[in-house]
Amino acid sequence: MAHCSQDTAGRDIADLVAKGVLEHEGAGGRSTSYCLAPETEAR
Repeated sequence: MAHCSQDTAGRDIADLVAKGVLEHEGAGGRSTSYCLAPETEAR
C-alpha cells in the first residue's frame, strides 16, 4: 500500500484477507507479511 494512512492500509489489507485474496505469513507486528492466496474455483 502506498500513499495512504496506516489505518487505511490496515483496513484494506484486512478486507483482502477476509475475501481470501491475501494470506497472512510469518510473525505479527512490524514483521507481518502477506502473500497472494492460491487461486481456487470457489471464488
